[in-house]
Amino acid sequence: MLKPKEVESSIEVISNPKILCASPSAHRLSFDSDVQMLSDIFPGDITPESRLTGEKLRSLLTNNKFDILHLLLAVAPDGTVHFSESDSIPLDGFTNLIEVSGANLLVLASCHSIYLATTLAGKVNMISAIGTPTDKEFVSWEKAFYQLLSKGYALSRSFEISRSVTKMPAVLVMKSDTIFKRS
Repeated sequence: MLKPKEVESSIEVISNPKILCASPSAHRLSFDSDVQMLSDIFPGDITPESRLTGEKLRSLLTNNKFDILHLLLAVAPDGTVHFSESDSIPLDGFTNLIEVSGANLLVLASCHSIYLATTLAGKVNMISAIGTPTDKEFVSWEKAFYQLLSKGYALSRSFEISRSVTKMPAVLVMKSDTIFKRS
């Protein structure tokens, strides 16, 4: 049986994570508050993209290394990710893009993202909404989650605590536990 120190030492630690916070213009109001919240909690390396398209996402993820992807996107029940009515990436394309990006955590707490999360299992840690959370539920949860994460709590523990205290209807599909913290 592993002692607590041995368990802790086996978890990857990422200091000062690079974060992409991105959204198509349709989610503009919650996007601005998400960027501010992430900047307050993880000052430094936040890349905001408020006019996200499929092409911009492909470029951002293939030309940069982000540790955390915080995406405000619409997801169809079949896993297709939509940026606008005429711009989308199908499930297999989005899955391949996320895998190639090398990101450690994908937060995509939008409706219908659970199917996408199960498809991405084993490729990236992903937090996915169950059903359709309200903006109030999501904002309350994300503040609690990112605050815990920034203080050095493991991903699994940060998710467990934040979900239980806010009652956010979400799941964590985990590839491997990780600690993200600011130095």
